[in-house]
Amino acid sequence: MSKLRHQVFHLDASGGIAILSRWPVRSYSCLPLPRIVNGSVFHALVADVMIHGRIWTVANVHLRPPLAIHARTGLATARMTEAIRVQEVRALMQLLKSSPPDVVAGDFNEQDWGQALRWLLHEPGLRDALHEFVPRWRETHVWPLGSLGLTLRKRLDHVTYDADALTCLGCGVLSGYEQGASDHQPVLARFAPLIHY
Repeated sequence: MSKLRHQVFHLDASGGIAILSRWPVRSYSCLPLPRIVNGSVFHALVADVMIHGRIWTVANVHLRPPLAIHARTGLATARMTEAIRVQEVRALMQLLKSSPPDVVAGDFNEQDWGQALRWLLHEPGLRDALHEFVPRWRETHVWPLGSLGLTLRKRLDHVTYDADALTCLGCGVLSGYEQGASDHQPVLARFAPLIHY
């Protein structure tokens, strides 16, 4: 039996998004970012998870890919879609302003210096566990360009957290998923509640 017994899925025409937890999911909601942000593609999934008697709010995101939709994709599309990703995280935090998430994680589709990630770190003041614990040369995304014989390696996946509520004990990128699974490698972060005296 899987240790991740508590599972929430949202499936739609664009694919889907999920939260899998070993701890009970008390409630969850799917935030329709494509209806709110022009150019957004994927919904965000937010769950309230009960861990040792306390509720923690976790948001799983899949921000706009750096691709042109129904058009040709080029080297400039990452920059051209950056504003959409910023709007997505702003909309997410606005929708959750009455109960801000403790963790926002997932496929940000941008590297450490991306504008959406920087907005989360600056405005709500979240921290990026990947940046804190994983060397910059360690990628989370591998994309082979078969015809050219090259491989793109990027850091597109992030785990951000509220440092006023949690302390990050460590973060790493798991190897062994590069072949036959996803082009994204899992990012594992470990947290403990911050104790206020």
